[in-house]
Amino acid sequence: MKTYHFKNEQLAPINEGAPNQINSTINVQGTGGNINDVNVKLDINHSYTGDLEIRLKSPDGATVILVNGMGGSGDDFDETTFDDNASVDIGSGSAPFNGVFRPVEALGQFNGTNANGVWSLEVADRAFQDGGSLNEWELEIITDEPVENTGPFIFHNRTPTPIPSTGVTTIESPINVQGLGAINVEMVCVTIDLDHTYTGDLKISIVSPDNKEVILVQSEGAGGDNFNDTTFDDAAAESITAASAPYTGTFRPEGNLSDFQGISPTGTWKLIVKDQANLDGGVLKSWTLAIKSDDTPQAERPFKIEVNFLGGLTDSQKAIFQVAADRWSEIIVGNLPSFNTDIGVVDDLVIDAEGIVIDGSGGTLGQAGPTRVRPGSLLPARGIMQFDSADLQRMEDDGSLTGVIIHEMAHVLGIGTLWSHLGLIRGTSTDNPEFTGANAMQEYATLKSLPNPEFVPIANTGGAGTREGHWRESVFDTELMTGYVDVGQMPLSRLTVASLQDIGYQVDYNKADSFILPFALLSMATIAAKTEHQCLVRIPDFEILPEESLIN
Repeated sequence: MKTYHFKNEQLAPINEGAPNQINSTINVQGTGGNINDVNVKLDINHSYTGDLEIRLKSPDGATVILVNGMGGSGDDFDETTFDDNASVDIGSGSAPFNGVFRPVEALGQFNGTNANGVWSLEVADRAFQDGGSLNEWELEIITDEPVENTGPFIFHNRTPTPIPSTGVTTIESPINVQGLGAINVEMVCVTIDLDHTYTGDLKISIVSPDNKEVILVQSEGAGGDNFNDTTFDDAAAESITAASAPYTGTFRPEGNLSDFQGISPTGTWKLIVKDQANLDGGVLKSWTLAIKSDDTPQAERPFKIEVNFLGGLTDSQKAIFQVAADRWSEIIVGNLPSFNTDIGVVDDLVIDAEGIVIDGSGGTLGQAGPTRVRPGSLLPARGIMQFDSADLQRMEDDGSLTGVIIHEMAHVLGIGTLWSHLGLIRGTSTDNPEFTGANAMQEYATLKSLPNPEFVPIANTGGAGTREGHWRESVFDTELMTGYVDVGQMPLSRLTVASLQDIGYQVDYNKADSFILPFALLSMATIAAKTEHQCLVRIPDFEILPEESLIN
């Protein structure tokens, strides 16, 4: 649902002579879908409110009475809101009316209609002598149209970085932003937690993926110490230059974070701390990047992923799951048949997401894969992503969680988990298993600059859930769907998009990330130094939905 607000602030006198009526209008334009809810707020000065009948008329002529002769000799409607869900009926209130009340007639009569057009507030004074004015009124209209997720999207780096106390030094702390798709930055806020004696030594700035630098603070605070969860926000009331150390709260930076407006957020952002003097040192304990995208309306995506949160996840972790769902929904562009399931109608995919206690940080991550699939195509209708809470926190702290959740969600879609069921692997259990999907083979040949399609090497090493469920690490290195985590960007390549087409999805290759093969095969020692995803220690069993559950 989407909420709109419209207001008329033009004062309209209510004559104190003979009975009369005034009409004040609001022209509503730009809403989509149909009305789901309407609320009205008005501000009227009038002695003896019992003289008044107030009605709201919609563009199609339907009329709802808000108030009719209530309040007796009392005065005024003071910021009075009419809402069908209010606990107090307007007839039970008393003048001056202030607060939220149920109207005489239900505003729900407007539900299901189009909101666009001229709305009229009709104020009828049915008696002599008393008068006043309609000062302003406001419409809140909630429609049933979907809302594009504009954030804020929150990213963390909680890996402590020491700031040496000897010499002039500069440290950099990265946050890799992935999975937001084709959006532009509207707003950026930065929060830092940094211990350092003599903050006047420091210059702290943030650099965007396109190398644009904004200074947050430079040479402020003199001999004071520390930035304690200090937030930099262009909209803050106080400038950092007017505050004193220790800095706690929200401040305007010395530079303008609005300089980032309009850029793509995807890529590596860096917090740069330069210690410009000797002796004093400290540590950058953590920092947080909050990005809000512009709210330009985007077309509703035909492929929908609904994440059903079962528990054990923080709000910031839930936001990352939603980022991942949005990323795959822009890659997969074809609607799938809807099915009746044990949780109701599914269109197109429902994923149960949960954080649980397994074996602590660094052990088994959990499981991810489809649990209900469509008959014939085997394309998933429901899946599970269940992970160790300690591992989730560790990955959020080191900045790798977004990439890992996008990766794991791909397994729910069928990458690696449905390959063998669809007959897309040859050489299974050998030293050289390969993916045989025609579209992926063509993309692999393009990566190698070869004229003819070639079978795609898949993982022939690694633990349970890594082998034969990913691209081969020695060949593809940093690509998103290898079995190992890489520091920095993990591109979602055209090869991975092509494999989704081979599984049976309709896809958009233009949403893939840029990717080139490494110049040489990785050595076993290089691979061994990486962190294994350990993502599918147990592939969940899936059930094929019955044909009769298909919704035509």
